[in-house]
Amino acid sequence: MITRRKTRDTETVSITFSANQTDPSTGAVSVVGDFNGWDPAANPLLSRAGGPPKATVRLRAGQVYRFRYVTDGGHWFDDERAHGYEPNGFGGNNCLLDLAEAAR
Repeated sequence: MITRRKTRDTETVSITFSANQTDPSTGAVSVVGDFNGWDPAANPLLSRAGGPPKATVRLRAGQVYRFRYVTDGGHWFDDERAHGYEPNGFGGNNCLLDLAEAAR
C-alpha cells in the first residue's frame, strides 16, 4: 500500500510504503526500487507502536519510480495499489509510482 503526503517544499513528496503480504515466517520485508539502488537494507519496513510495518521515503515530485517488496528470504512481490506495472526483464514486473501530478 502506498500513501502520499506532501512535504513543505514543492519539490519532494513523502511516500509511505506498507506491504499487506507481511508474514513473520517469510522474514523481514523491505521496499526496494530505483530510488534506493534496489538495496534491501536501505528501507526496511518497520513496525511502530504495534502498527503494520512501514517505511517512509522522501522522493522528488514529477518523477516515475519503479519498486517492489522483497523479504530477507528472497521472496519478491508487488504492491496491489501501484499506479501501474511494467516488465522488469527478470520474468516479473516492477510496480510503478507516478509522482508526476505531485509536481503541480
